[in-house]
Amino acid sequence: MTVKTTVGQFLINQKLPEPLRDYDRVLNKKNLGVLLKDIATKYPTQYKEILMGFKDIGQRTSYLKGSGLGIKDFDPPIDYKSILDKEVAKIPSSATDAVVVDKFAEIQKKIENRTMDAAMKKGNIMAFQIASGARGSPAQLASTITTPTLYADNMGKPIRVPIRHSFSEGLDPVEYFAGTYGTRAGVISTKMATPEGGFFGKQLGYISGNMLITEEDCNTDNGTDTDITDSENIGRLLARQTGRYPKNTILTPEIISDLKKQNINKIIIRSPLSCESDEGMCQKCRGFTEQGTIPALGENVGSNTSAALSESATQGAMNVKHTGGQVASAKKSGLELIKQLMKVPKIFRGGAVVSELDGNIGKIYKAPQGGYNVEVGNVNHYVLPGYDILVKQGDTIEAGQPLSSGIINPADVTRLRGIGEGRRFLSDSLRTAFLNDGSKVNKVHMESMARSAINHAKVADNTFIDDYVPGDVATITAIQKHYNPIGKEADVEKTNGKFLAKPYMHLNAGTMIKPSIIKLLKENGINKIKITDEEPPFDPVMIRLDDVPAYKDNWVARLFSTQIKKKLLGATHKSESAPIHSTEFIPSYITATEFGKPKIHY
Repeated sequence: MTVKTTVGQFLINQKLPEPLRDYDRVLNKKNLGVLLKDIATKYPTQYKEILMGFKDIGQRTSYLKGSGLGIKDFDPPIDYKSILDKEVAKIPSSATDAVVVDKFAEIQKKIENRTMDAAMKKGNIMAFQIASGARGSPAQLASTITTPTLYADNMGKPIRVPIRHSFSEGLDPVEYFAGTYGTRAGVISTKMATPEGGFFGKQLGYISGNMLITEEDCNTDNGTDTDITDSENIGRLLARQTGRYPKNTILTPEIISDLKKQNINKIIIRSPLSCESDEGMCQKCRGFTEQGTIPALGENVGSNTSAALSESATQGAMNVKHTGGQVASAKKSGLELIKQLMKVPKIFRGGAVVSELDGNIGKIYKAPQGGYNVEVGNVNHYVLPGYDILVKQGDTIEAGQPLSSGIINPADVTRLRGIGEGRRFLSDSLRTAFLNDGSKVNKVHMESMARSAINHAKVADNTFIDDYVPGDVATITAIQKHYNPIGKEADVEKTNGKFLAKPYMHLNAGTMIKPSIIKLLKENGINKIKITDEEPPFDPVMIRLDDVPAYKDNWVARLFSTQIKKKLLGATHKSESAPIHSTEFIPSYITATEFGKPKIHY
């Protein structure tokens, strides 16, 4: 058999078992990870030997061949100045700082992409290094051989001096001094990233530390829908029969490939968002860990999640030093954005305006103080200057959907669309924030954290639920133990405005059914659902990160929060107990009991 390939492909494939040999494979960082996972799964006894073989190839090749930069690698591969001038001319001089930042972020991305593509075609060594995933980024390459486009000062405000030179050409004095603001900010951010990230991780640990594996299977039929192409589906379990594969099938690259051949584009997988364990989480909804194992009963997956998120967020914050104050990095991102999404600040900076009710868009007109007024039904929504309007007159919109550009507050989504939608939105937002910051954290961690962070409801007025009185805030888990509405089955198309009487997908019981939810359920093959006309006796809320421990069901665990005297008095009035055999680690830690005894399985 004749094979047309390269020497590198031949050397690599020599070390691989026959079924894994592929002479057309592009072996960058991502594909190498997939290949190593395949080897570990299918040939675990050969893994060490194959890995050592790869190392030997790398060492020998780097010694014999090496790699060096030539003067041509620093030549601009595109006419970036004409692109920059043309795009800058489109920005009005009266544009606000927010608009300038957004527009230059688009310009920078365009130049980065064109620089990378052209450099790859010309065989630029730096571009190859970036494409392989070894070192660097397209933004750094653009700064080096084309342009950083624009700088921001230490407050993130754009310095309106377009950068018309690359580092290899040399900046002129004005461009250089514009860049010094961001450089100083980058140095300070690097020094502050470790303590800030550490404290953030501690806060995440407090809210997710009770997320233990408490049972093998909660037996739910629910899950979250995901594209079949999502690489992070590997290691998750199917939530229902899909193609020829039954429920709880573990997804592998081969099974995903087979599903694609069956023209299945979307699947529903088991997820922490839809787990129905009374406490903690079940093994099957958590899925396989990064180590390729199912977490054991009693394992604290919440602690693993908080560590994974805080470490990646800290690393992302430290990477600020590589951007040198470029305007795209001046936009809210990384640790700052992740903290804002989780902490629910009173002033949500850069926040989008969302509709407070379902209805049609009425008038849209300029406000006397600047910005716009947008009417939804009879309710006016004010949009600040510098934000784009995303709707037009006559559009139909649902509560919680955005009317303007900006960052959507997950607390608004939770309040207006329910616990399930809030969790799903927070999970997706965290994933996007990490990816934009150059960090790849498995989305199951985002789902686990969203489940822990958004898990509360406020008892409605004139309602009494067990020990809770109107206005009390408690975990949705505790409240829903006493929420058993009398429901009836109905065609999903005829349920608009009703309430779910049981969970479906990631949606919890009590969620108001809207057209978008009807569409979601139908797209995933759910045509009949159990509903109720009765409004739930609770209102979903997202508690700010610092206060989540204050609403835990265990009164001793609540002491790891604020207002300790108030919490002690409240627990005394209700004669609460704090068992050490629970998912909370704090009571047993404080009492220092049972050390050295076998681990308790829940």
